[in-house]
Amino acid sequence: MSQRILLGTITCLAVLVGVLPYLAAESPGKREPAGLDRRVPWTMSKVRGSPEPPSPYRTELAFPKLKLDEPLHITNAPGSERLFVTERYGRVFSFPNDPAVEKADLLLDLNLSMGRTAPKTIAAYGFALHPKFAQNGFVYVTYVIDLEKELPAGTRVSRFHVLPGEPPRCDLKSEQILIEWPSGGHNGGCLKFGPDGFLYIATGDSSGIADQYQTGQNLEILAGKILRIDVDRPTVAPDGVSPRRPYAIPRDNPFAGVKQTRPEIWAYGLRQPWKMSFDTMTGELWTGNVGQDLWEQIYRIEKGGNYGWSVVEGSHSFRPERPRGPSPILMPIVEHDHANFRSITGGFVYHGQRLKELAGAYIYGDYDTGRIWMFRYDRQKKAAFDLHELFKSNIRLVCFGADNSGELLLLDHMTGRISQLVRNPAANTAGQFPRRLSDTGLFASTKDHQPAPGVIPYMVIAPQWCDGATKERFLALPGRSQIEFEGMLYPNAAGAPPGWKFPDGTVLAETLFLEMEPGNAASRRRLETRILHHERLTGTEEVGDQYWQGYTYLWNDEQTDSVLLVDPQGRDRPFVLRDINEPAGT
Repeated sequence: MSQRILLGTITCLAVLVGVLPYLAAESPGKREPAGLDRRVPWTMSKVRGSPEPPSPYRTELAFPKLKLDEPLHITNAPGSERLFVTERYGRVFSFPNDPAVEKADLLLDLNLSMGRTAPKTIAAYGFALHPKFAQNGFVYVTYVIDLEKELPAGTRVSRFHVLPGEPPRCDLKSEQILIEWPSGGHNGGCLKFGPDGFLYIATGDSSGIADQYQTGQNLEILAGKILRIDVDRPTVAPDGVSPRRPYAIPRDNPFAGVKQTRPEIWAYGLRQPWKMSFDTMTGELWTGNVGQDLWEQIYRIEKGGNYGWSVVEGSHSFRPERPRGPSPILMPIVEHDHANFRSITGGFVYHGQRLKELAGAYIYGDYDTGRIWMFRYDRQKKAAFDLHELFKSNIRLVCFGADNSGELLLLDHMTGRISQLVRNPAANTAGQFPRRLSDTGLFASTKDHQPAPGVIPYMVIAPQWCDGATKERFLALPGRSQIEFEGMLYPNAAGAPPGWKFPDGTVLAETLFLEMEPGNAASRRRLETRILHHERLTGTEEVGDQYWQGYTYLWNDEQTDSVLLVDPQGRDRPFVLRDINEPAGT
């Protein structure tokens, strides 16, 4: 029924730079100003809300006064009420779990630890605190060494020691490199200590598009895997004195002692395991896995499990001719196609108290679409049930976190804000969205396709190819509102990037026409009218967002009106075109 759309540069250019109002004129050698001599206010809009039932949940800022710079990870600390956030370019901060907090305290700057002065040369992906952090002060971080090189030198996991005192600060000289693997675009990076006390590391396939180096099924390398190591027991060389590596291989690792394999591997065949977590009640390990062409997956990670990449993408064949690992390929518990998810973010099994109806549900989401979903897991059937959407947010959801009480936190990479899921007080109310095009207020005469006063027809300089169809386009701004531009000289209150700012209630519309007899203008008929509606979403706090709702109205055979398409999967409708040069009846 609707599709959330992020208004990007191309759309802005089409609407604002490529607009040629019908009243504009241009003579040879002289460019006349393009625009309207007089603008009539549009006062007839009935496009409000959504035809979809209100979501049972919404989001709100958990820390309204706190903002970070491109955060990628958030986690809690055992024995501490502080939360820890990792920023993209190599900095880790901590702050009290207090809604009134205004400023985060710097824990670690990897740029300083490596003597870097140039900005944005290091990328940090994951962070974890030792289960006995309160006693030993150890923290662990995953980072890419050098972003300045075309092919980064590699990804590493290092340990640092936190100095006594508040707020906590790392000793920059205490770094101990634990493990490294080549970088290549999919670096995973998530770190989690399991209930067994071992450190689990998600690596990503480090292999670019389509796993070109075929790392996922190769057990001789670390990429495309989840690793499991014992960070409390360094391995010594045969002389019994020299350290061979700063960790040990747990004896029950599935490939420990197997020739031509890396003994650190716990599971394999993953493209980009983006955020994993342990169920605090059962100990089960869950991860989201970002797909490539068509599918996003959620996996329950098992000892020695093979998750198929790049022989398969989820449960679907990808490169079936490629060599396979030694264990059978396991299927995802849940997968989404790219119509709904495009960059999945793994979440948590919820065990908090604030939303008791969600207890035991695995809650996860998507970076690109902002969707937040849940399911429950049937251990006997090894299958998901009660799978459904909780909220369609405007969050660039890069990570879920949980505080010490099990309450979930949602990290927005773009705004740097931290939100939480709350019940929607409007969940049981019905929306009054126009079901017919004639009820939208866009047309004075829908039958004649005559726009209402204040609705502006426009064309674009470079129209898209529509397989023989043509379009008529309209822009409707409520009242006397105006489109504004917020650039570097005029930043908005939320700190959003520069760009066009459309007034609340703006509608963009286009009607698609097709000549049933190609070349005969009289045979032209309307197929559908699409609208994009800009309106603040319920439960959003940021201003200046450019999210839109998209809807399609299908024209009736009489060409008198158009009815809202309510099927979210769309509809196929055949049309028969007749060559005007052929005799009638052929």
